[in-house]
Amino acid sequence: MRLVFLNPVPPETSKVYTGYSHGIGYLSAVAKRAGHETALVTSSEAADLARRALALEPDAFAMTAASAQWPLAAAAAGRLSRAAPEVPLVAGGVHSTVAPEEVIATPGIWAACRGEGEGALADILSGFEFGGWEQTQGFWTRPQVVSGFGPTPIAPAGETAAVGEIVKNAPPPLADLASLPHPDREIYDYQALLDRNRANVGAEFLASRGCPFQCSYCINPVMNELTGGRWAKVRCREPGDVVDEVERVLSRYSGVRMVGFHDDIFGLDKDWLRRFCDEYARRVSVPFWCNQRAGAFDADDVAVLKDAGCFRVHMGIESADDRLRREILGRDVSAEEIEEAFRMLKAQGIRTVAFNMIGVPYETEETIRATIDLNRRIQPDWIVVSIFSPFPGTRLREIAAEAGMLAGGLPESYYEAESALDQPGLPAETLRFYYRNFVDLVYERQ
Repeated sequence: MRLVFLNPVPPETSKVYTGYSHGIGYLSAVAKRAGHETALVTSSEAADLARRALALEPDAFAMTAASAQWPLAAAAAGRLSRAAPEVPLVAGGVHSTVAPEEVIATPGIWAACRGEGEGALADILSGFEFGGWEQTQGFWTRPQVVSGFGPTPIAPAGETAAVGEIVKNAPPPLADLASLPHPDREIYDYQALLDRNRANVGAEFLASRGCPFQCSYCINPVMNELTGGRWAKVRCREPGDVVDEVERVLSRYSGVRMVGFHDDIFGLDKDWLRRFCDEYARRVSVPFWCNQRAGAFDADDVAVLKDAGCFRVHMGIESADDRLRREILGRDVSAEEIEEAFRMLKAQGIRTVAFNMIGVPYETEETIRATIDLNRRIQPDWIVVSIFSPFPGTRLREIAAEAGMLAGGLPESYYEAESALDQPGLPAETLRFYYRNFVDLVYERQ
């Protein structure tokens, strides 16, 4: 089959990174291994997305979208279903996982995947070819008989809602990472991505999946519930296999100045971290960056990272207020642990990136000032600040809803100057001021 992936993205003017997607890369690699042909279309316009996808004459569509881009994805699905109602269209990714009811109710969507999709996608493609797709584990499906096309979920002309019974199949099992092929980079113009992001991102990799922490604004608690607690046990690829992938990318593409690891927290398994760092230092000379969590590493871990070539670490601060951080954000880490984490990294000459989130439920001007003061004490090399977005499926969205704070839809990206909350104790103009001036206030440039 010819499978076309569709990835609705924010406009280029939005302050959000829309580079390589490991999700699409892994799914494409699995589909290719099963004998299918794949292609990718990305766009920030529904009409353009549909037009370019249809021009590829696919046998099936696979759409992935973040929650903020779901309205764009839904509009594209409607266009595709009207133009090619006989072509299956499945959805997956974050929004399909956290809001399957909304996704499967979208006209044109045949099936909505919840959770990891590598095995589920291969199974449903086989079902489209040989029958039985409605019962595919990992998908919610909506079979409906339409004359001339067989079982599809297409609404009759003129109707605006999908019709037919929903089949809620069980979630998919977690993938055996050792059994997966390396993610497909050829489905992108990967050299162009590297050229565009050479100075700050570099070649991107993923060495593990899962997270034991339960931050209230994150999808990880949703995945943990979906998998019966198994998501909390971090699964790591073998260090040698990760380094093999790095070496292949470095040999195939030019101008790679750095390597980055998108794992939620890199090297939580300390034995794995040491084995990986030994292997990486021995075989790769390109410096790398990774994500860490304050309180989850010590000075010995920092030394191991440094010796292997780690030059930059990203960490979330989010809020300096103890109540907001622990009770609202679900982050069981102290301000002292945050300061010590940055101190350890600076002592080894590793540069730091601090992520901050303002405008969370029950935020005040005083708590924002406290977060600015914490950043001033730790002096990160780079500061990233965003206004809280109440993403579907998260506990923090529920907290905001229960307090009557939800005031609108999600912004197109989480780096916009508007809030989706209405908080009497934090006027919108005050929040905008601190968003726009946060970095300058930290570095006392005003």
